[in-house]
Amino acid sequence: MSRIFIAHTPTQGAILTRLDGKVIMIDVGISKHYGGSLANVVIEDGVLQVMHRGTLVPFPGNDLPLQEYLEIVSELEPADSRLRRYVNLLDNQVSREKEIPPSGGAN
Repeated sequence: MSRIFIAHTPTQGAILTRLDGKVIMIDVGISKHYGGSLANVVIEDGVLQVMHRGTLVPFPGNDLPLQEYLEIVSELEPADSRLRRYVNLLDNQVSREKEIPPSGGAN
């Protein structure tokens, strides 16, 4: 088995991977209760891609870092979407981590 697709565990609104792409989380929360995100996996000739709100996007993984993938798909979402809020939160965390000076150092 090269990969497993799991559902019934909603993500923040995008198809996500775990364990180096072997586990693919496909429950993006289509119902209004979970944000109404629309996405599916497309497999053609063994190549995985994501169809997010009608736009074909490279699958997150080797050639596309997860953060970059999330930025791409969040731009396809409405301004008030759960996914956009999640990506903004991640961006803010990364920015804060870059501002924190390394601990320790020379005396």
